Amino acid sequence: MRPRIATLGEKRVTLALRVDHDHEWKMRQKWLVKAGIKDKKGVFSDADRYLLNWFLAGHCEAFYERGREIGRAMFAAVWDCITDANKLAALERDPILAFVN
Repeated sequence: MRPRIATLGEKRVTLALRVDHDHEWKMRQKWLVKAGIKDKKGVFSDADRYLLNWFLAGHCEAFYERGREIGRAMFAAVWDCITDANKLAALERDPILAFVN
């Protein structure tokens, strides 16, 4: 059963309690637990929780809509890109993304 996906239009976005997808699961779960502690102290806004749910926990419709295996591969690619400075810089220089922005 996949988790319910929170949207920014909700009154309050709740932080996920567990990460989804196997990619670097232990590290991401540890980070999510630490984020939960900070969230209880009121550190995060709804937008922060939304992004943590999306990037850290992997709770995004894009990672589920085409099937579990494709979703896992998509999440792994996104995670590897955002956690690698060289890949992220290359993505930011991509002419296609520059065109659509």
